[in-house]
Amino acid sequence: MSTILPLIAVSVLMLAAPVRGQQVAVDAIFSRWDRPDSPGCSVGVVRDGQLVYQHGYGMASLDHAIPLNGKTVFYIASTSKQFTAMSIASLVTQGRLALTDDIRRFVPELPRWEQPVTVGHLVYHTSGIPDFFLLMPLAGRRLEDTASDEDILEIIARQRRLNFRPGDQFQYTNSGYFLLGLIVSRVTGRSLREFAEETFFKPLGMADTRFHDDRTRIVPRRATGYVPRQGGYGIFATLFDRVGDGGLLSTIEDLAKWDRNFYDGGVGGEAMIRLAQTPGRLNDGTTLDYGFGLFLRKFRGLPTVAHGGIYNGFRTELLRFPTRRLSVACLCNLYNIDASRLAQEVADIYLAGDYPEAAAPATPTPALTLASEALQKRIGFYYSPQNGSALRLTLSDGRLLASLPGSGILNQWLAPESESKFRGTNSLRSEFEFTESSDPKVAAIRVRLSPGLGQPVFDFYPAKPVEPTADELAGYAGSYRSEALDITYRIEVKDGRLLVQFRTSPPQPILPTVRDSFSSGGRNFSFNRDPRGVVKGFVLSDPTGRLRGVDFNRAE
Repeated sequence: MSTILPLIAVSVLMLAAPVRGQQVAVDAIFSRWDRPDSPGCSVGVVRDGQLVYQHGYGMASLDHAIPLNGKTVFYIASTSKQFTAMSIASLVTQGRLALTDDIRRFVPELPRWEQPVTVGHLVYHTSGIPDFFLLMPLAGRRLEDTASDEDILEIIARQRRLNFRPGDQFQYTNSGYFLLGLIVSRVTGRSLREFAEETFFKPLGMADTRFHDDRTRIVPRRATGYVPRQGGYGIFATLFDRVGDGGLLSTIEDLAKWDRNFYDGGVGGEAMIRLAQTPGRLNDGTTLDYGFGLFLRKFRGLPTVAHGGIYNGFRTELLRFPTRRLSVACLCNLYNIDASRLAQEVADIYLAGDYPEAAAPATPTPALTLASEALQKRIGFYYSPQNGSALRLTLSDGRLLASLPGSGILNQWLAPESESKFRGTNSLRSEFEFTESSDPKVAAIRVRLSPGLGQPVFDFYPAKPVEPTADELAGYAGSYRSEALDITYRIEVKDGRLLVQFRTSPPQPILPTVRDSFSSGGRNFSFNRDPRGVVKGFVLSDPTGRLRGVDFNRAE
């Protein structure tokens, strides 16, 4: 007996050593935020249904000096979409609605578009409905202020034109998931919060998880969302409390329970779990990498089921490796922390040596350096007719800088991955691929703004920037009315610049790009003319493609 006990003790220590090493490695990843004067992240690792590691790094509240931990309640932003989609999946498997149902069956306030939009189109982001997160500010309504379901539904219902024919393309939009939440309510007679709580959260024991549809409700242990600012951090203050596209509050411990149910199907059943992880298809038969609020992709050769979120001062990610029964939840309360990338780094620690051999992590190689001549030929001015955006590439300190005139969305340094492929270095990690064709009808650059968010590819062509004269600028001045936004924009010339103003907003300069095109603050203005050459209106678009054309007509 005296010999057996030491052997058992040694075996336990040998097994514990790798686990301890993994935890130390995770701690090192988050050490920069593990301070009493910084927001940070709560992290959880789930293996075989068990929460094998959880820890908080940084503070849930800087005001009250409360640290983060596994019970801290986070706003999880778009990671919420899978909970809305699972509510729809539950109703589908119960036979209470079908993915092929026209959404006007449940929301008759919506217009009769040329092609019906179905429940499935909303689930898979193939509806073509413009994103209300873009529509509201363009209509002079601040998302930081209060907004009711009726406010959002009203502005969506004003959109008589879709971005594309339903089912033709994938385009991530919050409008679809807001409408799904509304459909759950109208089918069941209960709010999305009530339905999800009774159907999922109570049976799973997720006591700290809820759709937060009441901004006045007290939530114990809730983290504050922060944004960086000079000298420290500021609170991200908002009264926005709509749900469906986002709005879920949860914790690391509760997400572990949610994750476990994807394997055992104890709540909802196997049919619902299978449906939720079934990818959508486009009209042409193309299979999407998106299921029910879940991206279905691969990381280092392994299948993943994941979704992230960004809003309200929070960045979140729930990353699952189903074939390895391992998941990582990363919930952060600082807006510029890349939770998705950090979740992947944690997965690298726990799956080290377990990736497919062909996709095994390689020893990091030095950053590729290109000769000045190779970079010099990339500089120039480009234009995309798809979204009305101009792109300027300049060379500074031996690096390429990409910028969208009049917008900070795409401003980023480009790191070469080859002579023709570059990747942006900001949090969007945009992809740039150059072609070598001299044919002006062939795109010079193909850009994907944010691969992880399912953004479309935009083609940019060489273009000549314009500098309109004072007389030419005067031709654009006037009042322009949009019925889709229920707003009038006033455009005037002042000090040699074109300015736009609406409602109580201060005048903002709009910068010329190519002929009859201007950009300002992430908005693209494409003016059109009558047969006499007189400006008669413009189309307003968004660089991300989520809003591809709102008509403004010149007011008499």
